[in-house]
Amino acid sequence: MATQLKLRHGKWYARLTLSRPLRKALGRSEVLKSLGTSDLREANRLKHRVIAQLQEEASRAALAADLHPDSVEHLAEVARIQRAAVTAGLDEHAAEVGMDAAVERWMERMAREFGTGPDGHPLLPETKERAVRLAHRVFKGEQPDLLI
Repeated sequence: MATQLKLRHGKWYARLTLSRPLRKALGRSEVLKSLGTSDLREANRLKHRVIAQLQEEASRAALAADLHPDSVEHLAEVARIQRAAVTAGLDEHAAEVGMDAAVERWMERMAREFGTGPDGHPLLPETKERAVRLAHRVFKGEQPDLLI
């Protein structure tokens, strides 16, 4: 088993070595996250929580890769991933741009499926409209009961 710590530039990183299925889905063999310390004892204390977070994020990303891009679940998962990226330190504006791009692609697919109204917006069934609102709530950090 590979070590769960890696020293880079004098700082310790938590290392998650990905399983073959996750490697295939994510296109990488490992994920690293800085522990923000140069002290090995502190790194060993911090790594367990960070490794658990990395495992959850990798699993979610693999799940999102398997979801059909037209599905409501895909949209919700994109929102969860973007929120997790903000929590992990990504600039909120950058994550919002990514979320908006994903919603725009989803809406374009919905317009092809359901057609558009005179205003050019997709003619979405109420369930699809609710899905977009819920995805935005998830992105903002809320935990709607329907998506837990």
